[in-house]
Amino acid sequence: MSAIKAVTAPGTDVQGIPSKTLDLLEKFQFKQLMHDEIYHSDICLLRTQARIAHHTLHLGKYSGKMAQALIAKEGVDTPAMVNTVLDALIIVMSSANTLNLPLWKIPAVQTDLQAAIDGKQESGDEQAHILGFVIIVGKLAKAVEALDHVESFDSRTAYEHSLKALWILLLKFWRTVTDKKLEDALTARMVGIESKHMYYNRLQKYVDDYRKPAAGNSR
Repeated sequence: MSAIKAVTAPGTDVQGIPSKTLDLLEKFQFKQLMHDEIYHSDICLLRTQARIAHHTLHLGKYSGKMAQALIAKEGVDTPAMVNTVLDALIIVMSSANTLNLPLWKIPAVQTDLQAAIDGKQESGDEQAHILGFVIIVGKLAKAVEALDHVESFDSRTAYEHSLKALWILLLKFWRTVTDKKLEDALTARMVGIESKHMYYNRLQKYVDDYRKPAAGNSR
C-alpha cells in the first residue's frame, strides 16, 4: 500500500490548524506556567509526583462541581458549569507544563479549539461530557495511585494519554456551554486570582503577558 502524503496549506501545521491559533495556544500554556511560578509557588516547589497528585485532586473536585451544577434545583447552573470547565482547562495546562507536554501539538482538536477561541457555541450533551470527564479523571487518579504502590504500571504514559483526552473533551465541553472567547475568559479568571495577592502591584501579571512592571508603578 502506498503512503499517503499529508498536504499542508500555507499558515497551518500538519493537522490543518492555523499557525496563529497554535501560537495563541502556546501562549496560553506559557502564561499558565508563569502564573503558577509567580502566584502558586507553593505548588511549583513540590516534587513532580506531588504536583501531579495536587492537580488530579483539583480535577476530582471539579467532577463534583460539574455534577452539582447539572442537578441544580432551578435547572442546570450554566454560569457555574462554565466557570468549572474553565478552571479544569487551566489545571490541565498546569499539569501539562509539569510533564513538559505541549498541548498545541495534540491532533484532533482543530474544530473545537478554533471554536473555543472564536467563541462559537454549538449544542451538546452536558451530561455526556461530565460522565466522560469523570471517567478520564478516574484514569488520572489510577496513574497517580499506581506510583504510590510502585506497581508494574506505566503511570507517566497513562497520565499523559488521559491528560490529552481530557484536553480534547474540555475544549468540546467549553464550546457547548458558552459563547465566551477562551482568551477573554482566561484573562478575566487570572486577573481575578492574581489581584488578590498582597504584592499584586509589584508582581508581573497575566494581563501584561508577565512583562516587568514599569518603573514607578510598583505601588
